[in-house]
Amino acid sequence: MVAAQPSSSYNLSFTDLAAQWDEAIPLGNGQLGALIWKKENTIRLSLDRADLWDERKAFEIEKHDFSWVQQQLKNKHYEAVQHWGDAP
Repeated sequence: MVAAQPSSSYNLSFTDLAAQWDEAIPLGNGQLGALIWKKENTIRLSLDRADLWDERKAFEIEKHDFSWVQQQLKNKHYEAVQHWGDAP
């Protein structure tokens, strides 16, 4: 017998949701996708489409390079790196 549906052995099963957005498993079909995670007892959802992009310049990457990041880390000023990358 030929079955059109995949076997249930391929189903995803989790005991808990991811705790951070970057740990979430991307679910989608190539055009539309979602990330689902839990933060502070609240379910969070990120819904994205492949053809929608924000092309505004996020930050001036040419102002800093990896040696600047290393220097900030060495001087225990990593907050500056986080702010530079996260603020936009």
